[in-house]
Amino acid sequence: MKRFAAIVFVFLASFTATAQEGGGTSHDGNKLLPMCQAAVASLGSSTWKDTHESYNTSFCYGLIEGITMVSPDICPAAGVTIGQELRVVVKFLEDHPASLNQDESSLLLKALSRAFPCPKG
Repeated sequence: MKRFAAIVFVFLASFTATAQEGGGTSHDGNKLLPMCQAAVASLGSSTWKDTHESYNTSFCYGLIEGITMVSPDICPAAGVTIGQELRVVVKFLEDHPASLNQDESSLLLKALSRAFPCPKG
């Protein structure tokens, strides 16, 4: 049930973001990178600068949490924080500019599964 709820959340988050922008396509890395960079900039802050910062941070956190929860290829160690996962995603996106045209979920999966691979067994 937890896995199903996470899948629904990820789907709805992507759908809501697309609807808010008025576009008919899903987010790609070009849209995701500045959103997650804003989220990194807000780490440790106790207030939001504006609603855009709040939305960007919440969107990135939710997408990362959802993909981490449903993917059998991502196994963060105990104690890994969402902030660490967020920084991993931003670094991956910045280091792979030629891939930014790909779907945001695919990019997050690649970034997080490389940084936090599951043990082979």
